[in-house]
Amino acid sequence: MKPFSVLDACNWSGGSLLQGSGERFVNRVSTDTRTLQPGDLFVALRGEHFNGHDYAAAAAQKGAIAMLCDEKFDAAQAPAGLSLICVNDTLTGLQQLASAYRQSLDVRVVGITGSNGKTSTKEMVAAALEVQFDVQKTQGNLNNHIGVPLTLLSLEESTEIAVVEMGMNHPGEIQPLAEMAAPDIGIVTGIGWVHVEAFDSRDGIAEEKGALIRALSDSGTAIVNGDDSLLDRTEAWTKARIIRAGFGESNTIRISEVSATEAGTLFKVAHDGESVEVSIPLFGAHMAANAALALAAAQVCGVSLEAAASGLSQLELPGGRLKLHRHLRGWILDDTYNASPDSIVAGMDSLRLIPGEGRRVALLGAMAELGNHSEQLHRWVGEQAAQKQIDLLGVMGPDANFYLEGAKSEGMDASRMQLGESHQKMARAYLDQSEPSDVILVKGSRSMSMEQVVSLIQEE
Repeated sequence: MKPFSVLDACNWSGGSLLQGSGERFVNRVSTDTRTLQPGDLFVALRGEHFNGHDYAAAAAQKGAIAMLCDEKFDAAQAPAGLSLICVNDTLTGLQQLASAYRQSLDVRVVGITGSNGKTSTKEMVAAALEVQFDVQKTQGNLNNHIGVPLTLLSLEESTEIAVVEMGMNHPGEIQPLAEMAAPDIGIVTGIGWVHVEAFDSRDGIAEEKGALIRALSDSGTAIVNGDDSLLDRTEAWTKARIIRAGFGESNTIRISEVSATEAGTLFKVAHDGESVEVSIPLFGAHMAANAALALAAAQVCGVSLEAAASGLSQLELPGGRLKLHRHLRGWILDDTYNASPDSIVAGMDSLRLIPGEGRRVALLGAMAELGNHSEQLHRWVGEQAAQKQIDLLGVMGPDANFYLEGAKSEGMDASRMQLGESHQKMARAYLDQSEPSDVILVKGSRSMSMEQVVSLIQEE
């Protein structure tokens, strides 16, 4: 982070200095006393089950020079050496501070949202841009109302491009994140059924994701999945330049000739008369689609297709996202980080791209946050498993029985279906019917911890 004064922090956050010096310089901003370092500004957030103000003394002991507090805090409780900035609400103050800090930097911001593939696309965009620029990107899962301001406040003065992921669970969450980040480029990966419990329809999800595009200035660039019909409305959201990427012939950046090797996915990308072969160490046509969005962003920033493709070839994703492990004479496709209806279907499609003659097996945990749509969407995924000729379907978790009911309705035989009551029983049921050349997808919502199934199969 570029150091700024306590007085700057006071002005940027809309606060007033209750005690201490405004001349000292802040080296970092933190909301967690466990990771505080000397010279930090500590932001005391309030939550349903915590109150950061209780840790004022601990913050001072760790070397914090200032604390952002709210009007409910008794300033007499603060250590004498701690500069105290008072705001109406510390979360709002943190966000205002981040917004002003972002504006103080000479940096371009690429904002990314979408129902699926946000993190993989964020990593791809960064990899494609790093061949030419000093790039910073969202770390871990810092993509919400607290994570985005912390991401912005971590940017260095030398950073040329920031790649910022933006997630949401409820209506109205993307707009403040987008306004805070003030993106020059906005990417929407697609509209799916994630977090549908908080929305009436996918149309509602599309409008929420569209807040990122609406935050663009007229001189900005919107990059969207051109194969998603729900993003046809992009022109209504912005006067910015629009680039569509995907498989369809009408896309500005077009994908073709997708194939797979043991190392990943190969495909071609064409744009404006130029064509380049791209290799990514990930599996699936949906990952090729995300890569095309990244190549589009790189082109907007002045990176050639060839150079950006070279950057993508060096990509590494965090654990549990489309990791391919050799298993006996077959493979395990570990995509256990999270799941939605669309991403599971994409994962099953990926099984067909993986080389090998073995059976295609899907071991699926239940999907969360689907609300009243849960039964319908679990059934739909089961129907897709049967239609895609999955040879063996194992499931577990709440509403997972509807996977099986959907598969049965499309003709899958009961001998090819398993319902597990635990990770151990799911793994055991599969292993009792396993064949050495099986190609296995393991996937489920984060709450299902399906990585345990991967470990149990590998241990056996």
